[in-house]
Amino acid sequence: MKIACCLFQFKSHGGLQKSFLSIVNAAVVAGHTVTVFTLKWDAELPKQFNVDIIPVSGVTNHQRCQRFIQALEAAQLQKHYDCVLGFNRMPGLDVYYAGDVCFLAEARQKHGLWYRFTPRYCRYAAWEKAVMENPTTAIFWISRQQQKVYEQHYTIEAQRSHQLPPGIDPQFTPPNDVTPYQQRLREQLRLPSGAKIISMIGSDFRRKGVDRVIKGLAALAENNVHLCIAGVGKKAPHVALAKRLKVYAQVHFLGGVSESKALLWGSHYLVHAATHEAAGSVILEAMMAGVPVLTTADSGFSAWVKQAKAGLVLPSPFSQKNFNHLLKVFLESHCTSIWRENALHFVASHDVSSRANTAVSFIERLVSDPRFRT
Repeated sequence: MKIACCLFQFKSHGGLQKSFLSIVNAAVVAGHTVTVFTLKWDAELPKQFNVDIIPVSGVTNHQRCQRFIQALEAAQLQKHYDCVLGFNRMPGLDVYYAGDVCFLAEARQKHGLWYRFTPRYCRYAAWEKAVMENPTTAIFWISRQQQKVYEQHYTIEAQRSHQLPPGIDPQFTPPNDVTPYQQRLREQLRLPSGAKIISMIGSDFRRKGVDRVIKGLAALAENNVHLCIAGVGKKAPHVALAKRLKVYAQVHFLGGVSESKALLWGSHYLVHAATHEAAGSVILEAMMAGVPVLTTADSGFSAWVKQAKAGLVLPSPFSQKNFNHLLKVFLESHCTSIWRENALHFVASHDVSSRANTAVSFIERLVSDPRFRT
C-alpha cells in the first residue's frame, strides 16, 4: 500500500511529530511505502521513507500553509496514493490524526469577536471544517476529552471516529533503583543532596504553562525545590519572570533533550500545567517512569492521573492561586510513594503503548473496505 502523509512541519522535539514518526515507522515495518509531504523538515532526513519538501513562500505562517495545501490539491494525492493521512487539518484527507485541540474552541476561549475576521482565523477555521464536516474523512482521536470538545462544535458521525490508545515507549519503565539517576541530575545541576526536582517536558513554553509553574515555585518560598524545563520554546520571557520573582537560581532550562526518560528517572515529580493539550503524552511517560504527576484538567490525559490515583489534577477553570496551593500540597504530601506505585501498576495493566500499530491496522482495514472513498 502507498501512503501519503501530510504535515506542515517536522520538528525533532514536538509531541505531534513524535506520534507522526512512530506511525510512519510502523507503516514501513508493516511493508507499506510512505511518502511524507511537508513544508519544512527540521531533522536529519530518514532513509526508511521518502520526504518531499514542498517549497512555498509567504509572509505569514498561515499564508505558507495555504500555499502548501494548494500544492497538495494540485498534486491530486488521492489519485496516486491508496491513503492520504494528515497530521494537520487540511482538505483532501482520507484520515486525520487529531493531534491538536479544537481550533474553534481555542479561538473563542482566547480571543474576542474581532479575531474571527482575521485571515488567520478564516483559514484555520476553514481547514478544520474541511476535515470535521467531510463525511468520508476518518478521524483518529487521542483522548476522549479532546473528542468531546470537537463534538461541541461539529456534528461528527460515530463511524468516522476512532479512539487510539496512547503510544508510550515501554523504555520509560524505570530500573529497579533510580537513585543513580537522581544523583547524576543533582550533580549536573550542582544541587544539594536534599533538593527536590520538578520536571517539565515539552515545547511551546507558554502552552505548557511554564510561567504558571515559575509563579507557583515563587509562592512556595522554599529554596530546596528546583524546576527543570526540557524542551524548545521562548526562553527569554520566562527567564525574566524567574528573575523578577527571585527564583532564577531554582529554574534550569535544559533545552531539547534526547533522553527524557533519564530526566524523569532523575526527577521526584512531573508538573504539566498546560493551558490546553489534546493529550499530553509526557503525563503517561511520567506515570510509566513511576513519577507522581501534577497536571491541569485542560490536558487530555489528566483523566488517566485521576483514574490511576497517580497524583493530583487541578480543575478547570485555571486559577493561579489554586495552582499555587495545590503545588504546595503536592510537594508536601506523604502520598508520593503511593502515587508512584499506583502509576506503575496502572500502566502495567492498561494498553498505553500500541497507538502506532493500532493506527496502521485501521488504515489497512479502511482501504480494503469496498465503501472507501465513496
